Formats: sequence, C-alpha cells, structure tokens
Amino acid sequence: GGGGGGGDGPGETRVHFRVKANTKPGESVCVCGSLPSLGSWSLPRAATLTTSPADYPYWVGSVLVPLSEISEEVRYKYVIKDGSGRGWWESEIADRCLSAAEGRLSPGTETWLDDGSFNQLQRLLCYVAKAPPPAPAPLP
Repeated sequence: GGGGGGGDGPGETRVHFRVKANTKPGESVCVCGSLPSLGSWSLPRAATLTTSPADYPYWVGSVLVPLSEISEEVRYKYVIKDGSGRGWWESEIADRCLSAAEGRLSPGTETWLDDGSFNQLQRLLCYVAKAPPPAPAPLP
C-alpha cells in the first residue's frame, strides 16, 4: 500500500449506493466488491450502509474510490450481515457492474446508484453529478 494523504493525487470519485433490503434487528447491509475501497471481496472490509426508521427498508451509503483503483468496471454485490459477522450474499444474481463509461467514475464527480431490491438485478437509477466544492475551512 503506502501513499500519502492529501487530495492532489490522481483524484478520486464518490459512489453513492442505495438498495432495498428487508433485514431483521441486529442485521446490517454492506456493499462488497472488486475494489480495495469496497473490501476486495472480503466481507470484513466491505463498506457498511445505513438506514433509519424513516428510510427503511432502503439502505444507503457512499464510498470514496481512488481513481487509481478503477480499471474498466467495478463489480460488487450487497451483503446482509448479522451481528456475528456472517454474511448473506446476493446469491441469485450475477455480480453487479458499474462501468467507467459515459463519464461515470471520473475525477470530481459523484455517481448515484439506486440498485432496486436485494438479490434482484434491476437498477432503477444511475446518474452522475459534479462533486460539490469542498466546504470553506472554518476561520481560526
């Protein structure tokens, strides 16, 4: 690994995930995939999504992806995880894909996904927006 901090590297892009998943108390939903920022298919390193009483059963989350990780496309799946860390993967569908075409996954952008329901390939939404400018630093 290695590499310093700072935002002056090759750049990064943010991907927002949304999926509908019916969970039981104590369970959570995460997104796990082919990139290191998505855990490299390792469940303990997956990105955890969040929900709220108002949003449930929709789970959302965003992941900051260094552009250096992206080649052609990103492959990922959603996983329902219980309190002990066991995972239920989307076993009935092929890997979900997000390709870098059409301006997606480019520097200074955010890609918003609504992937429909858990274990169903039915992407409802995919659009790219310009990333908001960084907030001004607070005065000392």
